[in-house]
Amino acid sequence: MSVYKKLMEQTLLERPSKAAQRAKAAGLKYAEFGRWTDPSTGKVVAKSKGEGEASTLVKVKPSKDDAPKKDDDISLAKAAPKPKKDKQKKKIKPKGVGTAKKDEPVKDVPKNTEPTADEPEAEETPEQKAEKEWQEKYTSGKYKTKEVRQRAKDTESGLYPSGGKYDKMESFEREAIYKKNQQKFPGGMKTPNSDNKDLYPDGKKDVEYKKDKAAYDKQYGVPDKYESMEARQSAINKATENGKRQPDANTKDFYPQGTDDPQYKEDQQKWEDKHTGPGDKWTSSDGTVYAKDKDGRRQGWKVTDDNPENAYYADQWAAGGEIDKDKALKQMEIDKQKRVDDFEKWKAKSADEEDPEYGKGENFFAKLFGIKVPSLKDLVGGK
Repeated sequence: MSVYKKLMEQTLLERPSKAAQRAKAAGLKYAEFGRWTDPSTGKVVAKSKGEGEASTLVKVKPSKDDAPKKDDDISLAKAAPKPKKDKQKKKIKPKGVGTAKKDEPVKDVPKNTEPTADEPEAEETPEQKAEKEWQEKYTSGKYKTKEVRQRAKDTESGLYPSGGKYDKMESFEREAIYKKNQQKFPGGMKTPNSDNKDLYPDGKKDVEYKKDKAAYDKQYGVPDKYESMEARQSAINKATENGKRQPDANTKDFYPQGTDDPQYKEDQQKWEDKHTGPGDKWTSSDGTVYAKDKDGRRQGWKVTDDNPENAYYADQWAAGGEIDKDKALKQMEIDKQKRVDDFEKWKAKSADEEDPEYGKGENFFAKLFGIKVPSLKDLVGGK
């Protein structure tokens, strides 16, 4: 890899443009000069156009470098030997044919004939018969081929992205997401719908439905960990006290894919619909703080060490106000100082072992562990 390419790739990875972000989300790999390749084929499928936030990701045709050069065509044409003409062999006439004398009749020669209609045709193998029956049942209606039916099934199961923002994406971006989903959710992202008669003519008794349902259930430990999906749901109900507590995305036995798991999203949505309303605020198992405004509109903010003020955005949203970062930072400092003051107040009062409100405080810890309770102000200040 050239030094220029290394610098370009490092720049794109450290300060990715909008186009680079889309390319990475689609699973593409950076090549050079703003071009991106499909890792599964190694071919350039897109390129970045523009810079920064104004940049876009556009689809490109396969590189012309893959086509044979004109000089190569000429050299090959020169090197290729001329095809030799087959010498016509002298036809040998069967004995007694065409050798009759002038006054003798010519003998008839039997000719090779095609099998007559009376001859029996080769019997179908069991595999051929089964395939024929499958085709007649599943591709004689709305879906005319296996491929069309499969794409329809993958779209309904959530594997193939469709609708909303996905319809605005380039086809190669959607295909990249489709491949990721297939790897992550081999049994689909939704329970097969037995009411879709185009896919499953016989409903829950349909052979294809039973096969797809078994593949979906297997992702959630059925029948290895749980006898059935109903048994799994019973275990979840017990852990969440019949839905009173939020589902925990970190419980891999319930949700193998964590917060991305479709079953987790479904259970979390059920909890929110039942236990939250306008003006409420709550935190999910991945640390995201959510809130609903007075009209019931829901918003969420991921809280990390780098942006603790995000938790205060939820307060602002729940109160019906606009999101204001300066106000959020100011309120965060006020709350931090209040915690320091409250601790110092507790520490000062707890020095008296006979204090009926606080009981054994600082002196208790000093005698028990031989240490002095530090000041929270010192801890916050880093002393």
